[in-house]
Amino acid sequence: MRKVIRDVVIACLKVALALGIFLLCNFAGLYLFDLAGIDRKVYAGVCDVFISLLSLGSLCVFWRIDRKISGEFISFAKPLPSRTVCSAITAVGLTGLVVIYMLAANYLSDYINSFKENLDQYKDAVNRYSEVSQKEVPLWDSLIYIVALFTIIPLSEEFLFRGIVMGQLRKAAPGWLALLLQAVIFGLMHGITIHIGYALICGIVLGAVYMFCDNLWMSVLVHGIFNLLGSALPTFLALEQFGIPKETRLNTSYIMSLVEYFMMFPAALAFVYLWYKYKKSREANSLTAEEPEPVEEGVPC
Repeated sequence: MRKVIRDVVIACLKVALALGIFLLCNFAGLYLFDLAGIDRKVYAGVCDVFISLLSLGSLCVFWRIDRKISGEFISFAKPLPSRTVCSAITAVGLTGLVVIYMLAANYLSDYINSFKENLDQYKDAVNRYSEVSQKEVPLWDSLIYIVALFTIIPLSEEFLFRGIVMGQLRKAAPGWLALLLQAVIFGLMHGITIHIGYALICGIVLGAVYMFCDNLWMSVLVHGIFNLLGSALPTFLALEQFGIPKETRLNTSYIMSLVEYFMMFPAALAFVYLWYKYKKSREANSLTAEEPEPVEEGVPC
């Protein structure tokens, strides 16, 4: 019992330390930009990349030190092609699910004032140009911001939440509980009520994909595709510098939404397939562990 309590306390302290490092890197990055007199609203792309790299580098140091002390806790098992494809399909379906979630939030905002206020806050938070005009932002920074949305940002977040947080929690708790706890933490870290709801859903799916595939790169893949379809492409289409006609933007967004909706059922099947392969793998490992070691026969003199 004492060992269990000790493991839980140590895991919670390490999770708190990792989250503290992440938040400290965010505050340090923002402070350095302000200190240098760089407008973070205008150069949000460079700022986000700098903070993500600072966070990722610091967390890598934490990971390397801790794994030398207490062993590896992040898995990078060799990915199977079938699981990679299923993970990608799951990502597209997850985007459709979140679109439906946002449609429901929009519907409720017509009747509930608190929902409307939270929805407005969410739209301002995710809109790159809510506080600054596109004309003030250099095109190259807008492109850096768009690329960062589906590359370095998912990588740093997955390394923290699925890699370190979930990895530490799995040392002291059952896998399913560690999965739920990291999803709750992931949701709460997004701050806004509307955002917390779908971040919680995404956290559960991302954690499950990581657990089923036993490879952090698979959750990075899912997160990257999700951000690409949900944020990066819409932001790119909205860039005034490219002069994309409004009708083209609307048609493209409509087609993307249709694809995401129709991919929800295949995504559910792909998710079940990942779970099935995970279950079979665990059963096989369990049987292997239970097999008695062969007894060597004595050699007559």
